[in-house]
Amino acid sequence: MAITPIRVEPHEPVAPARSFVFDLLRAAAICSILLAHSGPPAFVAQLRNFDVVLVVLIGGAVCALANERRPIEPVAYMKKRALRLLAPTYVFLAGYFVLMEIVAPARFDAEIMLRTFLLADGIGYVWILRIFLIVALLAPWLLRLRDRVSPRTYFALLFCAYVADEAVYAMFERLPVARASEWVEFTLFYAVPYGAIFGLGLRWPRMSQTEAARWAVAAFAVWLAMLAALDSLHASVRTWDYKYPPRAIYVWYGLAAGHAVYAMFLGADLGRGRAARVVEFVSAQSLWIYLWHIPSLQVGRELAQRLDVPVPWVTKWLVTTSLSLSLTWAQTRLVAWYRRTRQPTGMRRWFLDNVLQC
Repeated sequence: MAITPIRVEPHEPVAPARSFVFDLLRAAAICSILLAHSGPPAFVAQLRNFDVVLVVLIGGAVCALANERRPIEPVAYMKKRALRLLAPTYVFLAGYFVLMEIVAPARFDAEIMLRTFLLADGIGYVWILRIFLIVALLAPWLLRLRDRVSPRTYFALLFCAYVADEAVYAMFERLPVARASEWVEFTLFYAVPYGAIFGLGLRWPRMSQTEAARWAVAAFAVWLAMLAALDSLHASVRTWDYKYPPRAIYVWYGLAAGHAVYAMFLGADLGRGRAARVVEFVSAQSLWIYLWHIPSLQVGRELAQRLDVPVPWVTKWLVTTSLSLSLTWAQTRLVAWYRRTRQPTGMRRWFLDNVLQC
């Protein structure tokens, strides 16, 4: 049976200028994620511990903008998004493991490599790509839901799904750990909360600055209440302790901070100067910047160990970010030169378009 394309009918006008705001926020979020992997102190780690939630919110907003005035066919959309995410990731990981096998033989065993390709854990860092894949698969159905019910009903359904997920997980974590239950945790208990966050992001292009500020205040109030409850129970109040999978205190802090920065940056405009071009480049190439940061971190650690000198976290962050951006920029320039001089067709052009995405 054929699946009917989803027709998205805008209920309120959407400002095209907001696309730059989303570029700006995504660029800031990817830099914050790289900061997290540089070992910042606890205060900084807590302050920036909303970037993944922000990226998912932005993903929903960009998805809504891209499909605002055209029908979306669910299966075709999901195939396209999965390809755009998995093709570059798998090609990069294959090259990374081959290089590491040459430089440091037997550093990674077969199980680590397999779990990395499955976006489970493995070498680390890849779990966020699993989140992007999950929300990409949920996007068409969330778009359909958003445009078939009222905003109030839509938010209520997202909230109910999230609360149900919390309740089921509270029972689930008391079960004996098994390989099957591990994969349930890796999928279901990430899909529901991040799906709800993505669904909220689908409403961002229609959200006013005042409404975003109200969401921020309300979410901060919920988060502070949770902090007080956890403190009274003598439990950890660090949000990153509730990140894998995302639990309430982590989610609500992310929603609070995410809406706060959205309200602050809404209407931001850097013109068409160099700063705006840098922001747009970082946003457009955020996947490759994230992939290149993996060997960039490795190089930094190896150098620090060989030189036997302590490296401040700020230095690690600046070096990792600079190296990741430089490698991504060099990749785009090389691809541009190759396109200009060779004018590739067929599989070579497909590789440039879908894998290197330049």
